Amino acid sequence: MADLSLADALTEPPPEIEEEIKRDFIATLESEAFEDVVGETVGKTDYIPLLDVDEKTENSESKKKPCSDTSQIE
Repeated sequence: MADLSLADALTEPPPEIEEEIKRDFIATLESEAFEDVVGETVGKTDYIPLLDVDEKTENSESKKKPCSDTSQIE
């Protein structure tokens, strides 16, 4: 193993630092060709949001009883 000293660190030229490569991820995705294999398209008029059935049929007990476990809420 080579013996390194402070004098060596001060006298040697600094190493060449390469410039950071920055890519625009969205631009890269947009430039790629996209082939729609499935062929499904949905217009605004065809869109039907999915709803939980539980939201409509909540029982009255769950509305009266507040959640006591607040350890996960931040």
